[in-house]
Amino acid sequence: MAALFPSGSDATFLRVGGRFALGPLHVEGAWLRTEVDSVLPLGNRVDRGIRAFPGDEATGFEVSGSLGLPVDGFALEGSLQRWESEGILRPGQVYRGGLTFHDTFYPTGNLEITGSFLVEGRDPMLLPLPDPVTGGPVRVPFYQSWNAHLQIRVVTVRIFIRWDNLFLRTNNQDLPDRILPRTRAMYGVRWTLTN
Repeated sequence: MAALFPSGSDATFLRVGGRFALGPLHVEGAWLRTEVDSVLPLGNRVDRGIRAFPGDEATGFEVSGSLGLPVDGFALEGSLQRWESEGILRPGQVYRGGLTFHDTFYPTGNLEITGSFLVEGRDPMLLPLPDPVTGGPVRVPFYQSWNAHLQIRVVTVRIFIRWDNLFLRTNNQDLPDRILPRTRAMYGVRWTLTN
């Protein structure tokens, strides 16, 4: 998990951390520092002109981990990234977590099932687009989505389905005035012809 900087900015990003594992518990953590001199507006270079938004410096931390549950294949997973202050394309916090499942069956491993039920979200976020009223960066609101995923593999055939925003949260957006669908499902079959 890292902050995103559009091309054209002079940016540095430092991450110092470690990981720890003990039986079914795995934990990773890191201290973060970022410095960017300016952030170019989103969009086509011809359309956006030459005005860049001023950059900033910030420190933060991230932590992630998983805990295997007593029932084979199930685990709790989660991650959190938190900054001392928000910035352009850097929400105050970003999180993800929930229940996952992964197991293979039969001695050959020819049947594999992977699934998850996860929530992901972020605080309101500033975007490098000029606000028509203030002229500063525009803000998109808090984002949260509960998602489910299931994949079944039989030898080389994979059948999958994914549902986004299961609880039909409104006003999820990554760009101003571009509301994401209240929910959507993606499904398919993938067949690899060579084993």
